[in-house]
Amino acid sequence: MNSFSKTTSLFLLTSVLCGNPPPGIIRTTTTIKSEITNIKVSMPLKPKKIALWDNRAPIGEGKFKQEDAWIHLHQPAKPNGAAVIICPGGGYGGKVMGAEGHGIAIWLSGHGVTGVVLQYRLPMGRSLVPLMDAQRAIRLVRQRAKEWKIDANKVGVMGFSAGGHLASTAATHFPKAGGPPA
Repeated sequence: MNSFSKTTSLFLLTSVLCGNPPPGIIRTTTTIKSEITNIKVSMPLKPKKIALWDNRAPIGEGKFKQEDAWIHLHQPAKPNGAAVIICPGGGYGGKVMGAEGHGIAIWLSGHGVTGVVLQYRLPMGRSLVPLMDAQRAIRLVRQRAKEWKIDANKVGVMGFSAGGHLASTAATHFPKAGGPPA
């Protein structure tokens, strides 16, 4: 079996086991060296990491702390204007950023949807901190919608486990009148 047939067999096997990646996803190619052969693997481009608070994050009651939260922007090759902010789960004690964050964003981007993974701050006794991060992420995505080829009226939010709680809270609790809209 030559190198090409090994690569083809590996691709066919992974396609059967994992399914083909959706069309339109931006990918780069890297080579993995193995004792058997060199195999080319297609991987998504690295997302843009953007700070939400520039290292001066609110913690409630008009107080701030020198810390930050981030969004990771997964832009599709052919954006359809929609975006989803993804809040990974983790029981508010950690975050499952891989499968419940970047994995979902990569899948969405393959369907033309901009995936925005929210790396929110953990509460550590400050129950409103994750909500402030989610509301800020919504505002930032809407503010930069044109730059990121997003329709500001087509921004959704979703999450898993504790991230699902955070997403539903952000979608139903809005800042007080006079504050910036979420």
